Amino acid sequence: MGIKKISNVEFKYIRGESQVEIYGERFTIDYNNLRLVLSTKNSIKALRIYEKLRNIYEKVSIRQRKGYMIVSIPFKAIVKNDELRNAIRRVLCSKLKKTKNEKTKAKIIHALMKLSSSEEIDCEP
Repeated sequence: MGIKKISNVEFKYIRGESQVEIYGERFTIDYNNLRLVLSTKNSIKALRIYEKLRNIYEKVSIRQRKGYMIVSIPFKAIVKNDELRNAIRRVLCSKLKKTKNEKTKAKIIHALMKLSSSEEIDCEP
């Protein structure tokens, strides 16, 4: 494999790059489904997080899949929280700058537009 080919390879996943902290827990931004997701094998921990977030965000959901408990918060519930919305926007903007794939860029732009109140996407350098 040549150096030029190696330089054009886009890494799919860097651990922690797409995460936002909410009440001490790290949620992953799922820009494909427009939600924040936390998956854990500890069901007690997942239930505690769910109970804590259910009082704050109206549409928090919890489910079990392949041995993991998944707590998810849709973007619709997050739009009212300015601090969290800005943190998600910063993460998505940095991801937008790093990606080369046009389909991925389109999905990230769509997620940014859902978070933004205006039609413009402001990803400052």
